[in-house]
Amino acid sequence: MRASYAARKVSPNDEPVSGTTDIPDDLALSLYRTMVLSRTLEERLRAVYAELEFRGELHLSEGQEAVAAGVVAAAGPTFAFSHHRSHALAVAKGLDLKALVAEIYGKSTGVCRGKGGHMHLTDLSKGFAISSIVGASVPLGAGYAFAAKRRKNALLSVAFTGDGALHQGAALETLNLAALWHLPLLIVVENNAIAFSTPPETYSAVQPVALRARGFGIEAYVMDGTDATAVYTLALDLAKKVRSESRPILVEFDVPRLAGHMEIIDFEDYLSAKEKEARKRHDPLTVTRDVLVRHRLLDDRREREIREAAERDVDAAIAYARASPFPEPDAAYADVG
Repeated sequence: MRASYAARKVSPNDEPVSGTTDIPDDLALSLYRTMVLSRTLEERLRAVYAELEFRGELHLSEGQEAVAAGVVAAAGPTFAFSHHRSHALAVAKGLDLKALVAEIYGKSTGVCRGKGGHMHLTDLSKGFAISSIVGASVPLGAGYAFAAKRRKNALLSVAFTGDGALHQGAALETLNLAALWHLPLLIVVENNAIAFSTPPETYSAVQPVALRARGFGIEAYVMDGTDATAVYTLALDLAKKVRSESRPILVEFDVPRLAGHMEIIDFEDYLSAKEKEARKRHDPLTVTRDVLVRHRLLDDRREREIREAAERDVDAAIAYARASPFPEPDAAYADVG
């Protein structure tokens, strides 16, 4: 299919930019398949969390799936650093679904052997790590980019962060160093227009937040992040630039977070019914599905097959996590120091 994007380059003149690319049909469908799997997983996690099958906090990435699917597919070999709302990215990076869910359950068969949990999902073999510290993905990504540049590592460092997190001091200081040291770092801001429960006009002096990057001389772009094929097309161009020119680029995607900050805090408490309905109208699964239907790549039968396959995979992962043992007490001393 012929995919395209229409973005805005953040500059004094707010320059419109656009591009096109041919996406193989199988790849276009795989973007949607990844998004459906992530959404199905999180719907099940919400249900079993309500039944107290596992403990701790649970932050869902519902509404942000197109960015994870599109960027990962476009950027090639990467090491991706994420934040607490990371399930969509973990699925896009291809983490074993059973090991991913087992980790969320705190079981010994998890990707971190049950010691990381939902807030510290990491699988080095897949080039994926997260930090529960707000804004920490940016310095982690810059550190990896610094090492990759010196060692001539082929993996591109990609730091995913949120609109609120980009205001953290460590993140802003890192933007300065990334620009100063010409680090090959792609910074992806998922702007869901709400930091915890706070609207952007009460925590940021500037909008879009990509303006922060311009203050450090970093090229920056803003685009809607609900069509995975458009995200893919823009990310393809930006990843090539970062690699070939060895410099940081920031892209801000507008996304409609469809869940509360975390599952013990009711989304209804701080968004009106009108605001919530507006977000649902921009559900990235609906937007991307409609694009694929228009290109005659998706019909009812194929969509049913995709959703049924996702259900089977999630059912198997939940069953695996339930049956897995918790770590033995002595395991606390393994992999330490």
